[in-house]
Amino acid sequence: MLYTLGPIPQENGPVVLYFSPRDAQAAATPCQRILGVAVHYDALMHRLVPDGSPTQTIDRKWSTPADDQPDGRIVASGAIPAPLLFVWHPHQ
Repeated sequence: MLYTLGPIPQENGPVVLYFSPRDAQAAATPCQRILGVAVHYDALMHRLVPDGSPTQTIDRKWSTPADDQPDGRIVASGAIPAPLLFVWHPHQ
């Protein structure tokens, strides 16, 4: 599970992701919301892969290129399918 700030670009990224909701909150502006992203970062292959979808099934073959950054973020270069996104609430 990773986290990003919404709204996110629906076409050719980049999409910035965080390993914790706290890191995402720290980067957010007052008008942005925190989104959970049901993906796993495959560091060996430098890509995001689905980790399940909270609402629908997703093609398990889907992936998008991504790289980890020195500051701890991950930057994906492609769009993330909507079924992998959900609004994160701190008390979930």
